[in-house]
Amino acid sequence: RAEQAVVVLNEALQLSVALKDSKGATRCLHSLKAAYVRQGNASQAAQCVLLISEYSPNAEVESITEQLEQDLAEAERAGDIKAQAISRLHLGDATVNKEDVALEHYACAMDLLEMAGDAEGVSDCNRRIGSVRLAQSDYAGALEAFELALTRFEERWRDGTPARVSYYAQLLFDAGVCHLALEHAELAAEALEESLRLRQEVEDAPGAEECENQ
Repeated sequence: RAEQAVVVLNEALQLSVALKDSKGATRCLHSLKAAYVRQGNASQAAQCVLLISEYSPNAEVESITEQLEQDLAEAERAGDIKAQAISRLHLGDATVNKEDVALEHYACAMDLLEMAGDAEGVSDCNRRIGSVRLAQSDYAGALEAFELALTRFEERWRDGTPARVSYYAQLLFDAGVCHLALEHAELAAEALEESLRLRQEVEDAPGAEECENQ
């Protein structure tokens, strides 16, 4: 399993670093990068790439996006719609600093998840699209995406799982921030108050404080 591999490889990396074994550390980092990519953890995979360049400046590092594109190609050859969508999401995460590229990957993932009938997956795609548009200061576009995410998720969020309630509360918070930026005072207050209530319900103190600071 990728999770177990990450734990073992991190321990091996720490040992190699302690022993000042740069070759061993580089090998561990290559393996860790691959494991993080399989998990869809693009940020940690990118950190591995940076560390590889430090421990072995002349090493040829396969880019994260190239590895993810290989995964996408394999999924396309297999006709696996869900795997294609996951690869697209991972590619979007890996290219989030190239906002237009990330948005294209998220939109493709959303279309695929629509085909697969995965309403929660579609909601998550809209959330990611909203986050990118929010970073672009496209508040109207971000609000549209967050509201679509809320609509897709609204029948599923209250199942007794704190993580799902927190997810829904985060969507409400993000929508509230967009309403504030667009000077929709009443709608902003409504979304932020509901987000605060839910965060207090699941004892999410940092999230509640975030709401109170708006």
